[in-house]
Amino acid sequence: MKRILLLIFITLFTHKVNSQVNCPYAVDTTFTVDMNGNSSLYLFNMGDFLIEDDSKIVVCGNFQNMLNTNLLSKLIRLNQDGELDPSFHYNVPPGLTNSLGVSRLTKHNGQYYIGLQTSPGVSRLFSNGSVDTSFQCKFRNNTTNWQWWTITAIYVYPDGRILLAGLFQHSGNKSEGLVRLNSDGSYDSTFHSTKVNYLLSRIHPLDNGKFLIGGYESDSVPSRNGLWRINADGTLDSSFNTGSANYSIAYYFEVLPDGKILSTGDFIIPPNNNHVIFVRWNKDGALDTSFNYFSGNGALVGFVMHDNYIVTAGWLNTNVPYRYTMALFDTLGNVDSTMFGQWGPDSTSFYQGPSTAIFRETSDGKILICGAFNSFGGHPTFGMARIYKKTVGILDLPSSSSSEFTLYPNPISSILNIEFNKAEHGSIQIFDITGKLLETRTVNELSRNYSMSTTKLTSGMYIVSFESNITKQRFNKKIIITRFEN
Repeated sequence: MKRILLLIFITLFTHKVNSQVNCPYAVDTTFTVDMNGNSSLYLFNMGDFLIEDDSKIVVCGNFQNMLNTNLLSKLIRLNQDGELDPSFHYNVPPGLTNSLGVSRLTKHNGQYYIGLQTSPGVSRLFSNGSVDTSFQCKFRNNTTNWQWWTITAIYVYPDGRILLAGLFQHSGNKSEGLVRLNSDGSYDSTFHSTKVNYLLSRIHPLDNGKFLIGGYESDSVPSRNGLWRINADGTLDSSFNTGSANYSIAYYFEVLPDGKILSTGDFIIPPNNNHVIFVRWNKDGALDTSFNYFSGNGALVGFVMHDNYIVTAGWLNTNVPYRYTMALFDTLGNVDSTMFGQWGPDSTSFYQGPSTAIFRETSDGKILICGAFNSFGGHPTFGMARIYKKTVGILDLPSSSSSEFTLYPNPISSILNIEFNKAEHGSIQIFDITGKLLETRTVNELSRNYSMSTTKLTSGMYIVSFESNITKQRFNKKIIITRFEN
């Protein structure tokens, strides 16, 4: 069973969270990337990674040597503790210049497929990192004068064909956001490529053979605003329409078990045309209005779903100068203040600011994060960090003496009544003593009273947690539920 991602009641009951002490995560200091002691010589910009079955980590990016003493490869493999695996030898394909890196990475039938930022565009590698020369990427062919391209996503079909997302510009100033290759690397002219004026960034295969595609605002078709669904042949599926949002950019998205789509990006939502950076769509592309859109200045990028919570990061205005920070949300879109603005990639010694790009869950329930940084949460590690959920015992917490709200009756048998000392609205959550989230309710309108049924809960001790949308503070109290037998 996955460990619960969030124990929000580790915060002091009447204290506004404002320090790293109350952050629900910690850096795993047993994982450190230092490139055998030479990391300080490199500009690290990790673009993508995958976790192997043996827990080793293959990482691609642009690892530029700052002192020109030992140019590091664009593709590396790390051991489980972050140490460089010397048995993996990636040979730079012919034509790949040292100044450009590898942008994307995937694996199929034991071989790696990597997206390059220059010719030949895509390479296929054996498991030890050597180039498979039988695969020749030829989307730059004799009939189409391709001028330049950027590969941002790779999907390999079961039969070995390859779907690429990005920006592929050719003669006549035409551009394509999707290109499909045959299994030998040749250009598949039967695929109806989506035409765009900027790049597409993510491919998600669906069970019916269709694909969801995310990226920057595309052409003038009203249904193309940051997220599109295409048929198996590449043509647009007009039954999926995100036209309810105006100018839109989707940085990253995931399809949820119920078919809805969670996405970070920059979306302008009518009628007030607010900039929203976290949104949820229904199956047909319509906005899910039950989700509390996160708006404001800044941007969120990648994220990972863990049980019923969302771990993400972004460049955010946290009432202090902009900084890159981790952020935590529940499934309704409510931000949790225990992490927001307090913790994350906190230093870089190079020209760019610290950032994160991609999140992946490990087999033991921890989270790997890659990006551009040389320190994360105070721990020196270059370009990649591993974090884990702190374990805090709920029974060790004292009862709240706060007068912010009152629970009655206590013990209770059926209906829980909550009385606030002033009109409030916010989020109410109930946890069991192991930290498992059992109930979430939203107080949408200002009120001093709220009632909810507890008949689905068995006898025992629970924690009721309330986070105010007004003060951004969180308060917790214990309750006892008693079921009387007839």
